Amino acid sequence: MQTTQDLFNDTQFRNSYDTQVVRSWENLYEHLEKMPAEVLHMSGHGEERILVFETEVGKLQQPDPALFARKVVEHGARRVVINACYSATITLEIHRLAWKRG
Repeated sequence: MQTTQDLFNDTQFRNSYDTQVVRSWENLYEHLEKMPAEVLHMSGHGEERILVFETEVGKLQQPDPALFARKVVEHGARRVVINACYSATITLEIHRLAWKRG
């Protein structure tokens, strides 16, 4: 079975992107600080009003939605796609902050 990384590597755009698997929201923030993402696509888990991350040791993390949205916007993500249950709340917060920022 091919991974998403494998599929991208087979395209003409293989040198135009970077993919990272992050296991915690801290890792996501660290990665965004090192290499801001123009497009951020996340697939994960969500509960009502929050995203849920799982660390490598299986510990659940639930970042504050407003902090998460602010960090994503501050690090320059211009397009954000979140695939998770109940992701509408966090997506709307990112949208609101991005519009305020201009």
